[in-house]
Amino acid sequence: HVLDNVGEGLTRSDFTSGEASPGLAESWTISDDGLTYTFTLRDGITFHDDSPITAEAVVRSLSLYTNSEDPSYTESFYMQGGHGASNWASLTAKDEKTVELVLTAPDSTQLHRVSRPSAEIISSSALDEFGGDIGTNYVGAGPFKIERFTPGQEAVLVAFEDYYAGRP
Repeated sequence: HVLDNVGEGLTRSDFTSGEASPGLAESWTISDDGLTYTFTLRDGITFHDDSPITAEAVVRSLSLYTNSEDPSYTESFYMQGGHGASNWASLTAKDEKTVELVLTAPDSTQLHRVSRPSAEIISSSALDEFGGDIGTNYVGAGPFKIERFTPGQEAVLVAFEDYYAGRP
């Protein structure tokens, strides 16, 4: 439940309409063959640590559970399949605000998959600082940020004043 309030993905899932809506990505296009998704990030958005959210940060976060070279990689992380990475042919930052995701086979649920907790975008600065301990030092871009976290005891959240949708 903490991740649902602290993190944010490229999209959000509307459980009433069944549609995907913008999250950190303000828009996207899908190729006619259903294989290429091009996401455009919102202007001027930041993580809780004030570092900018860039296409490179998105690529790093979404590759985190499959890239054993990343210092924050966690082997056998239980959520790693949730965002559909096993069906990805490539994931690239085309420029500062554009992320291109190419699938190996069409997946009508892909827009919802990048709203899941495993697809929340994490601060690259925090990943560099905390490495494998990022789970207990999580820095996201959602409506709330972690003020204090003691595993097994408490998670104290505070409003993220710079949340793109306004103060929660």
